[in-house]
Amino acid sequence: MENTFSVERAEDSSGFLLWQVTSLWQQKIKKVLNDKYQLNHSQFVIMTSIHWLTLHNDEVTQVSLAQHTKMESMNVSQILKSLQSKNYIIRKEHPTDTRAKIVFLSQTGEQLIRQAIVDVDIVDKNFFKKLGKIDAFNHSLLKLIQTNL
Repeated sequence: MENTFSVERAEDSSGFLLWQVTSLWQQKIKKVLNDKYQLNHSQFVIMTSIHWLTLHNDEVTQVSLAQHTKMESMNVSQILKSLQSKNYIIRKEHPTDTRAKIVFLSQTGEQLIRQAIVDVDIVDKNFFKKLGKIDAFNHSLLKLIQTNL
């Protein structure tokens, strides 16, 4: 059978390695988020982004969340609806743009996400510390993000 792959070994494929690492990391994150907070990873990322943007005095809208997280706007909309149904977020009319709503964490949502961030940060540090020079790794990831926008 003809080899259709550009690599001889699966571990020579950057995409496949990234997939495997992401899967292993997400399993660890999922365990904390599901077991302790009843959140999925996407909900956590959206709530964390709302918290981050709010702390940095940025206006939080569906569009700004999509840009910040690199998620598709439709996915962000669906996640916001689910978070609103759990009373973790509040949406209010935008003062100048009638098409947009400003998004805030509710008091319950803010308390929950503050605790979840601490736990996820511990998982991240334990997972990624095996790399050693995390700054170089983060720089490489940022380069991939910036060159693929």
